[in-house]
Amino acid sequence: MQPAPVAVVKVSQFKITMQTFELKAEFIPLNQLLKALGWAETGGHAHELIDSGYVSVDGDVETQRRKKFAQVCWSTVKTKR
Repeated sequence: MQPAPVAVVKVSQFKITMQTFELKAEFIPLNQLLKALGWAETGGHAHELIDSGYVSVDGDVETQRRKKFAQVCWSTVKTKR
């Protein structure tokens, strides 16, 4: 069975960006997904975004740094930039 792509949406003060991320493994942790998409510069930055409540998944704020994504979902990252 091939992994499904993960659809993600980034929201900032200035623009809304939608990206589709194709999984190459069975799953990807949230913090690594943010880095892979370029929405977080480092792992620490990803943790800061998640811990500060800037990341929501399917409409709900997500605070689990390593939440595993294995199927299509919608992530929103609200940034200060």
